[in-house]
Amino acid sequence: MRKQILTLDKICNDFIPLLEQRGIILTRNHKHQSSILRVDKDKFDKIIYNILSNAVKYTPKGGQIDVSTNVFNKYFHIAIRDSGLGIPKEQQKFIFKRYFRAKNVINSNEVGFGIGLMVTRELVKLHYGDIWFDSHLNHGTTFHVKFPLPDVQYIDDEVSEVSDMNSISDGNDEIIITNQSKKPKILIAEDNDELRTLMIKNLSSFYQIHHVENGQQGLLETAKFIPDVIVSDVMMPIMDGNEFCYEIKNNIKTSHIPFILLTALSTNEHKIEGYKTGADTYLEKPFDLDLLRSCINNLL
Repeated sequence: MRKQILTLDKICNDFIPLLEQRGIILTRNHKHQSSILRVDKDKFDKIIYNILSNAVKYTPKGGQIDVSTNVFNKYFHIAIRDSGLGIPKEQQKFIFKRYFRAKNVINSNEVGFGIGLMVTRELVKLHYGDIWFDSHLNHGTTFHVKFPLPDVQYIDDEVSEVSDMNSISDGNDEIIITNQSKKPKILIAEDNDELRTLMIKNLSSFYQIHHVENGQQGLLETAKFIPDVIVSDVMMPIMDGNEFCYEIKNNIKTSHIPFILLTALSTNEHKIEGYKTGADTYLEKPFDLDLLRSCINNLL
């Protein structure tokens, strides 16, 4: 049976509306191999999403992005090539550094914090893989990622069992992914007992809910189980939501976690303060619980 990482195609498909809007052509070239790649699905998705996101962000209208895969020397290789801005040669050695953004990128209209590629490299390392790139100014960049293949392949029965739970298939190929929980893990940090209880009651059918009363407790809880999304009030005792978000986003082990801030402080100044800490989404109180759930789903 031929195995392929179709989650890669699924992520590509998620970008199609934006690609069409920007007039960017996406091509894919998967060389089918009889092998199984064992990865943590959440981390794998974040790796691919971060690289593809940069490719889309910095490729001009009418440009092209190519995604290809291959197996070589017991490694599964993924290459994502774009026809974008490219990275100046003298700045390439800094590209995986925290908060570094190339000068030509800073001068563009695109917004970024300069931590995505650093986090991506750390996630690749957790899989004992490697990441590198080739880039030429004004001619685009190719990011290469490789993951080691397991020495022992699954037997057919095991493949079938794992496939039933975690595969995405187009009829020709199959994704084999491990460590995927049934429900996404959500951490809620809210000091108002009534609101916290209401959120737990309305969200527990869709997610695994963990809850705390302030940011300090949130940091301790995050270290225990690594949530998929954090939802936090801004105004809390001991450690408020902005400080909680800052600590999460500036820790290499947790900086990839999407963070939603909830607040009754609706001025632009307060929103700017929240976004500066690295928050992904900002919801004003009172908010609709269905809107909160939509925000969570968009960040998963």
